[in-house]
Amino acid sequence: QMKWLSFEAARQFPIGLRIGLGLFWQPRITRGLLNEQEYLNAQLLAGEWARYITVETQELSASLNVDYTFRRRKRFRPYVGATLQSNFYQSGNYTQFLFERESGRSERLGRVNFITSGDFDNLRILPRTGFQYELTDHLSVGMEIIPGIGVGGRWRW
Repeated sequence: QMKWLSFEAARQFPIGLRIGLGLFWQPRITRGLLNEQEYLNAQLLAGEWARYITVETQELSASLNVDYTFRRRKRFRPYVGATLQSNFYQSGNYTQFLFERESGRSERLGRVNFITSGDFDNLRILPRTGFQYELTDHLSVGMEIIPGIGVGGRWRW
């Protein structure tokens, strides 16, 4: 399952070093409980209830990437490197549910939508590895692993 979509503009140097600027788009869904009915039915006594939340977000991140590319004169190029990444836009919602054991139903209590932008205080450095396949002299597609799996495109100049 794809975890994000990325685009990168990069400069490939003859020694195998590649430096690029990238954008990542990443949708996420986080649930307080993955299968709330089975879990809560086992935990609650008759007449009891519980609250749980679901969070859905979409994040847009900027990154500075430094990679070493193997087989740099071939169409298929594996690479390893690192990325300095920061989220600068995030939107989503928190939804709160009430689960009643006796009825086995979940009812939505409320929903909060949010948007944050300009938040560059969450810098992180991540290792990355992947490959790119050159379609033309300047355009390639690829797949990479940065604690997940993503697909993307690159423009070289």
